[in-house]
Amino acid sequence: MAPKPKAKTEPTPLNLVGKLAKIMAGIEPMHKSEQAGSGNYGYKFISVNAMIDIARPVLAEAGIMFYGDVEGMERFDGLGKNGNQTFIYLTVKWHVRDGDEEFTFSTIGEAADTGDKAANKAMTAAQKQAISKLLMMSGTDDDPDREVSPQDPPRQQPAQRSAPPAAKPPAP
Repeated sequence: MAPKPKAKTEPTPLNLVGKLAKIMAGIEPMHKSEQAGSGNYGYKFISVNAMIDIARPVLAEAGIMFYGDVEGMERFDGLGKNGNQTFIYLTVKWHVRDGDEEFTFSTIGEAADTGDKAANKAMTAAQKQAISKLLMMSGTDDDPDREVSPQDPPRQQPAQRSAPPAAKPPAP
């Protein structure tokens, strides 16, 4: 009697977290390729469009939807470094779903603008943060949190304390 052929087993479909882990494994570090400003006030950054161009096709191929809802917004009009400005602070709840499962997480975005674009800038900041955290995207550049930005006030060294003056003996 001939041995029975082994039954082919179908691989277990990945759950949502498994799909995201597989996507994360294939994402390369990004380079800051965009330039804003110049001289001492210039800086390089990764654009939200560059991040979307990487995230959209891999999420779509895995059947994953990703979208946000603004949960809260604060708006302040005031005087900024460039005159009158609008300051926007957003909290955005992001939904990640594949048709079977869903999870959510929140990010913040903040921005200031002298025109009418503060809300758009804040949403872009929240979206960049969300894509970066969802797919664990990293940059090849140094961590910006190790740098002091030009608008930060200079840090002062703590003053050295000298010994208090010696008490003078009372006059005779």
